[in-house]
Amino acid sequence: MEHMKVAAFIGVFPKISESWFVEQTIPLIALGADVRIFAFKRGGEEDISEKVRAAGLMDRVTYLDAPQSLLVRLLLAPFLLFKVALIRPTALRSVFGPSGKSHSLEYLFWVAPLLGKIESCDVVHCHFGMIANKFITIKDILGLKQPFVTTFYGQDSSKYIQSKGPRVYDRLKKECAMTLTMTSEMTERFVHIGFPPIGYYK
Repeated sequence: MEHMKVAAFIGVFPKISESWFVEQTIPLIALGADVRIFAFKRGGEEDISEKVRAAGLMDRVTYLDAPQSLLVRLLLAPFLLFKVALIRPTALRSVFGPSGKSHSLEYLFWVAPLLGKIESCDVVHCHFGMIANKFITIKDILGLKQPFVTTFYGQDSSKYIQSKGPRVYDRLKKECAMTLTMTSEMTERFVHIGFPPIGYYK
């Protein structure tokens, strides 16, 4: 574990109701892992607990969120475009080219902050299935090769599948190196939709 670089992807950080993420992350750092947190949304100041501050987790987080204001997004976009064009020009073609994945600026805000930070990571850990699906898009755009692990926690094993359909995790089934769930019942649910037998936390 010592010197291993771990990229942890999560939806919101920090978030008081997801203190389990902090409880998982701090021991990894204590074991010598270089944990880098990538969050798609910022928590509020009230979500920054003393434990988060003491562990220096706010110094480890990189945000992949686009500003709410369209004007601000448009003002920032040229700087992000320049960064991506300089470091990973193929990513621009992937996002904005004729056969690109999207003409939305959202993907630009996802990938630009990662450049120079994720390439050297040994493994990616996605917390929640819907976050893993976002990571697959990022992986495609940046051509990332590291193995990635996904942990499912609850709504991503029920409501998300009901909303998006049983094939929502089709690529995840094939590409995720390891999947973990919180209960044996959840594991059975995933096996039922085509996942290989997967582990669960006891």
